[in-house]
Amino acid sequence: MDKQELLNKKSELEKELGQVNKELWDYDVKQLAEQYKDKFTCEFCRYNAVYGFSGDGWHNMCGADNCTCCHGYCDKYKPDNAATLKIKQSGKQDGLLRPKNTNGYGQIDKDDKDALEELGARIFVDEPTEYTMKMLDLLLENRK
Repeated sequence: MDKQELLNKKSELEKELGQVNKELWDYDVKQLAEQYKDKFTCEFCRYNAVYGFSGDGWHNMCGADNCTCCHGYCDKYKPDNAATLKIKQSGKQDGLLRPKNTNGYGQIDKDDKDALEELGARIFVDEPTEYTMKMLDLLLENRK
């Protein structure tokens, strides 16, 4: 095969791989939707407890680095744990366009999440440690 033939074959394979990846993503999302039913939304996802903005400032990003306005469904979805539920329940509805069906309105920004991680506190794990919960308490107390 010459170089052009190899490039053509590469292009065909990349196209086929893209289709396979899309089908796998669809499969994962359908599985999550079946498992979590009406709770399969950003409002009930642990990553929604952290907010940030995209590099261009046009998108609201969650703790999983997904845009919450562009992502209807997310394959990174995980239900709230004790730490993210504590964060969400630390806030009150601010009247903005947040749904009524939610685990809470509180959020911390990515800088706070990064600071917690620097201190060894992990909020996105399935079962946060007692240390993580104490560090989170300190953070939330200092925000008031």
